[in-house]
Amino acid sequence: WTYERAAGRCGACRVTGGLQSFEVFVGVGDDGANGAEDEASGEVASRLIAYFEGLRDYSLKCSRRMRERARGTLAQGEDGHGKGPSRRKLTCVTAVEERFFDRGPSHSPSPHREGDNDNLPREGHFVIDAFVDRGGSRDEGGGVGVRVVLEMYGHTKRGGVAIDRIRGPLPGEIGRTNRRWRRLSKRRTRTARP
Repeated sequence: WTYERAAGRCGACRVTGGLQSFEVFVGVGDDGANGAEDEASGEVASRLIAYFEGLRDYSLKCSRRMRERARGTLAQGEDGHGKGPSRRKLTCVTAVEERFFDRGPSHSPSPHREGDNDNLPREGHFVIDAFVDRGGSRDEGGGVGVRVVLEMYGHTKRGGVAIDRIRGPLPGEIGRTNRRWRRLSKRRTRTARP
C-alpha cells in the first residue's frame, strides 16, 4: 500500500471509451479567416464553460488557459498517419467539482463527504480537459469548424459515472443542435417575425 496522494492526470485513470472528440460549426462574421477562427474557438470555449458550470446534477467549476497537448499519443499521429506526437498550445477548459477547485496542498477532503479520502487527487473524483482546436473547415452555411478534444480522468467509480453523464450531451449542447436549442431557435424566429 502507498499513502501518497494520487496524480490527477495519469494514464491509469484516463477514460478511453466513448466520446473523445467532436466538431462544432459556429457561425461568425466575415472579418477575415484568422479572425473568424479565433472568434469561433473563443465562442466554443465560452459555451463549454457555460455548459459545465450550468449543470444541474453536478456543481462544477472551470478554468480556461492555454496548454500544450500532445497531438497523437500513440506511435502514429492522432488521425492514424504521421510520425508521432507533435505538441501544440491550445485553449483548454478544465472542469472539476467546485469543492475541489483551487484546493491547495494543505486542504484535506471534507470529512462529512462519503467517498472522499486523503489519497484522492487535488482535482477530486474526476477531471475533464476539453481542448479547443480550430479546424479551419467550413460548413454550407459558412460556419467555422472547431474541434473539441476531450481528455477525461476518473479517479473513482463515482468520477467515472459523473464523466459518462457529463460528456453524453456535450456535442448537442456545445453545437446547439439538440432538441432544447432547436426549440429556442424556433421561438426566436417566431418572435423576430412581425
